[in-house]
Amino acid sequence: MAQKSKAGAIVLVIHKKSCMRPEVKAAVKAVQSAGHKLRVIIPWNGKELKRALAREIAGGATRIIAGGGDGTLNKVTRRLMKHGWNEKVSLGVMPLGTANDFARGAGLPLDNLEAALTHACSGEATPIDIGQMNGTYFINVASGGFGSEVTAATPQNIKKALGGAAYTLMGIAMAKDLKPYRCTFEVAGGERLDVSLLVMAVGNNRYAGGAFDVAPKADLTDGLLDVAL
Repeated sequence: MAQKSKAGAIVLVIHKKSCMRPEVKAAVKAVQSAGHKLRVIIPWNGKELKRALAREIAGGATRIIAGGGDGTLNKVTRRLMKHGWNEKVSLGVMPLGTANDFARGAGLPLDNLEAALTHACSGEATPIDIGQMNGTYFINVASGGFGSEVTAATPQNIKKALGGAAYTLMGIAMAKDLKPYRCTFEVAGGERLDVSLLVMAVGNNRYAGGAFDVAPKADLTDGLLDVAL
């Protein structure tokens, strides 16, 4: 039976593809040695993530840290929102992904994992906006059109080798087949817009697709989502 967190504990949820990286292990060990009450869990699928987060929060965890890329951050965010996220539980980020666009836009350390994890453990929590599109919660940017096709088509091995530049190269390779998409936007309250577009982004943060500044005026704390078409 899995052990629950003690009251006030910090829980690091690490993506399974990142858990064996030496630099990740070193950062975790350094932060724990510095006195932070940090527990590490490695969910192997979505169901285990759901069970683990519910168990840790019920056991008294007060901060959940998403260790991974923007995909991992979104999965943890969605589970927290569905669990009934409240002010007693805050969210931190340990950027371990290909692009780390949310962490970049939030001004978090990207090149020093120990510094990033220390900040995630001890930094003061700031209320931010969470978006919802088609009934799904998201953090950072939800994209559509050509950009989302590029993200979905970029192979994992290329992302691992090239980082955020992988999206740019894949976009160049796919550009010859670029065609407009018919799309309908409907905002809560009834406003409806039918458009033909190439790229769409809805964001509460600036960057997507490997540091592309898709929503330059987006602010995590202004209560607004920025739409770029």
